[in-house]
Amino acid sequence: MKVTRTSRAHRTAPLDALRRAAPAVLAAILAAGLFAGCGGGGSPEEDAQVEIMNPDRVVGLGRIEPELKFVDLTSEVWGKVKRIHVDVGGRAKAGAPIVELEHEVESAVLKQAVSAVHVQRAAIEAARAALASAIANAENVRADYERVVSLYETDAEPEAILEDAATELETRTQEVQRLEASLRSAQALHEQAKADSMRALAELHRRFLKAPADGRVLALDVTLGSVVSPEAPIGAFELESPVIARCEIDELFAGHVEVGQTGHVRYQGSIEPLSGGRVAFVGPYLRKKSLLSDDVGALEDRRVREVHMFLDDVEGLLLGSRIECVIDVGK
Repeated sequence: MKVTRTSRAHRTAPLDALRRAAPAVLAAILAAGLFAGCGGGGSPEEDAQVEIMNPDRVVGLGRIEPELKFVDLTSEVWGKVKRIHVDVGGRAKAGAPIVELEHEVESAVLKQAVSAVHVQRAAIEAARAALASAIANAENVRADYERVVSLYETDAEPEAILEDAATELETRTQEVQRLEASLRSAQALHEQAKADSMRALAELHRRFLKAPADGRVLALDVTLGSVVSPEAPIGAFELESPVIARCEIDELFAGHVEVGQTGHVRYQGSIEPLSGGRVAFVGPYLRKKSLLSDDVGALEDRRVREVHMFLDDVEGLLLGSRIECVIDVGK
């Protein structure tokens, strides 16, 4: 068999041709890509930006709370707990006692003040009776004086009798004036006694921690015998109001949210809805701190807009739970 050997130049010719054609092929591919990009709409970056700035839904962090929020239960005075009227979880009407402090001294003071009111009321009645009697006597003396004057003018009575009658009338008149002053004094003392009794009653009422409105006791940090100090919170009280989702929407999407939009809430990190809802309130400004910060002094770099969602079903929702509010904002 005869083997034909090819030269080196002959073997490398196809490779050299491919190298010479490579720039032209690459240029054609790039041109085709650019042409397709120009004719097919925006770039992927532009499309993503449009999708971000005009979302169909926005999501914000929130918390399940009563619309009127919670209030702290505090006492105005020092005292030792004598009785707990409403346990944790129990409901109370506005003004109903929740915690009662020892009040033996205040009760005694009130009893004494009430007794003083009764004493002054009796003094008024006595002064009125004495005044009425004095007025009647003065009227009789006046009638006698007028009779003596008539007789004196006809020379039937001497001047000495007239002077005695005038003196008696003046005495009776002064007695009436004195008893009138005594009645006014008794009435003033009665008003003072009533004021003292009202103050004593107010002091007694301060020994009772009462419900600020209709609602429910959420927490109590005292037991029988505990010492309570003024202004120190001893529990939490839920004001009776609809349960809502109080959310915060980042300022980037705050302008998309409007009253009346619908959505739902879900636990953080979950996709399962807990309840549907409707936007009932949209804050008029951007807040400088997170609504969900437990530290009221903690500032946030971002700004948020407060949004309230009324929920369709609040059964089973735990107050204070952190959730996500998903709001449909698509037109």
